[in-house]
Amino acid sequence: MKLAPAGHGAPPARGNRAQARSAKQAAFIAFYMALLKQMQTDEVVLFGDAVHPLHAVRPMGCWAPAGSKLAVPQTSGRDRLNVHGAIDLETGRT
Repeated sequence: MKLAPAGHGAPPARGNRAQARSAKQAAFIAFYMALLKQMQTDEVVLFGDAVHPLHAVRPMGCWAPAGSKLAVPQTSGRDRLNVHGAIDLETGRT
C-alpha cells in the first residue's frame, strides 16, 4: 500500500545503528578500573560530552507535490548553541 498521495513523495529516512564492541568495552573498563586504583585522593576522572541544539528550523523533507519549492519561515538569531558538560561517575557531580 502506498502511503503518499499520487505525485507526492518524501526521501526515505536513513540511519546507522551503533554496534557494541564487547572487546573494546571490556578493555576500557579494565583500564578505567586500574586508573581509579592508582589515583590520588585529590584526583577525579571526568567524562565529557557536548550537544549542539539548533535554534532555527532545518527542513529535511515533507509531503508536497513532486518538484515544488517550499518556504519555511526562519527565526532570527544564533544558528547553533554549544552546550558542554562533564560528570564524575563516582560522585555523580556535574
